[in-house]
Amino acid sequence: MELDTFGSVRYMDRLELYKTEKPYVSSLEPWNVPGAKSNNLSTTPTEVAIRNMRPVLQDFSIHCQGFQAATMPTSMKEADFYDSNLVESTYYDECEVFLKRQFGAEKVQFFDNTLRRVDREDSDPFRQLQSIQTLTAAADVHVDQTPASAYRRIKNLFGEEADTLREGRFQILNIWRPLFTPLYDHPLCLCDYRSTDPSDFIETDMPSPQWIGELYQVARNPAHKWWFLPGMMDQEVLIIKCFDSLAEEQEGTIAKCTPHCSFVWKETPQGTRPRESLEVRAVIWSPN
Repeated sequence: MELDTFGSVRYMDRLELYKTEKPYVSSLEPWNVPGAKSNNLSTTPTEVAIRNMRPVLQDFSIHCQGFQAATMPTSMKEADFYDSNLVESTYYDECEVFLKRQFGAEKVQFFDNTLRRVDREDSDPFRQLQSIQTLTAAADVHVDQTPASAYRRIKNLFGEEADTLREGRFQILNIWRPLFTPLYDHPLCLCDYRSTDPSDFIETDMPSPQWIGELYQVARNPAHKWWFLPGMMDQEVLIIKCFDSLAEEQEGTIAKCTPHCSFVWKETPQGTRPRESLEVRAVIWSPN
């Protein structure tokens, strides 16, 4: 099995339209505006080289590349991850212990979790916004939060306490876990932040019934360096940086975030079970 590979990712097009109309993708039904569109996104599938992380796992960190692999034991069984009460109690507790041990976090606040399941019959790249409970694999290259959205999230979570909390270093991290292993179908690929340019990141509104979000869609750049973790095994997770307040202050020295998406791995064994995964997002505070 060839582990360094090529795969197709969906990059945002650099349209003239976006100079006058902000990109958006909405899960709100525009029932009061005849002919309104749910999104104005234009993306293009692009083949890129994607390298295997396993031989050099120790070289990756959220500080440098913006992502890393880790071992995180859990008492949760596969079926447990479909019980939101168990996820938000047992699994959150396990994640908090992990984040404090792994990154020296002094405070952890969870705010979101997302189950994803691949439907092989579904060709709609925007279906991930049509169900809150279980979403499809995200095909577009993106970053979960923009800086503006990250600061709004802190305000939403903590109200009057937010200004004080913003004075310390805080990061938004995504803990990404396959629900069964080994995972071959639609693996996650991650872009080394150091290979990106600020012009690659396109602010995109994402209104939903729960939250007016803003994320980055990412435009093509031939300099991008892509990586993946083939055949993820039991207890393996990927840690994906969405935002880092210290990186915003120290331009160029620390990874700010991680562009990522799923891709179809050409070496996926025939008959492989479609991907199921869980991602949990948390704000952590830690010393600089």
